[in-house]
Amino acid sequence: MKHYLHQFLTLGCILFLSSMALAQGRIVTGKVTDKSDGTPLPGVSIRIKNFTGGATSDMDGNFSVTVPADARVLTFNSTGFVGQEIDIPASNTIIVMLEVNANMLGEVVISTGSRSSQRTITDSPLPIDVLSAKDLLSTGQTSFDKALQYRVPSFNTVNTPVNDATTLLDPYEIRNMGPSRTLVLVNGKRKNLSSLLYVQFSPGRGETGVDLSAIPTDAIKRVEILRDGASAQYGSDAIAGVMNVILKDRYE
Repeated sequence: MKHYLHQFLTLGCILFLSSMALAQGRIVTGKVTDKSDGTPLPGVSIRIKNFTGGATSDMDGNFSVTVPADARVLTFNSTGFVGQEIDIPASNTIIVMLEVNANMLGEVVISTGSRSSQRTITDSPLPIDVLSAKDLLSTGQTSFDKALQYRVPSFNTVNTPVNDATTLLDPYEIRNMGPSRTLVLVNGKRKNLSSLLYVQFSPGRGETGVDLSAIPTDAIKRVEILRDGASAQYGSDAIAGVMNVILKDRYE
């Protein structure tokens, strides 16, 4: 009797372990690439539809994910690409080609970095800082020049004491060069310089500059700033860089 009981318990354990193995599912492997040129895509999110869990593709686009036995579909998503849902094949191996989402391309920068026709910022031969109105507003500063100080690398402006007329117009610097070394444009057109000549001990002594604080932040749509190679395109008055202030199309 004990012998039969022992066999029965052994058979029950085998069946239980088998069911647990089936419940754990199987391993699905594969690779994710760019459909346009076949480049491996790292960081792609792989999720099991209607189940928890998933994985992420490595630097070579490869992935491995354990799926439940009754899972049927995997979803693939990556920023800038159209997501896909793919049925899990019997071979448990998937080759995924994601297509670029044309609706998520960056905003077009027209003229700051080049005199050529319209192009996107990713095509620029030199880096261009593009700041939106939301970026300026998030600084919490009330004036345009002070907001730039919190967002633009190498841009500096200071509140000066009562020296000449600097109480009305604070000087600013880009890359430690005075205000007259930066070309300021409004909608692609040159903005006039102020009549103030800094003669006291303040940044930009002996120079004049554009009154940036006179441009209301609420009227700005975005700001494009080109620092490297600006003088080669715009002349000697753009040694420190070019700042193109794009105003809003209408009042909001």
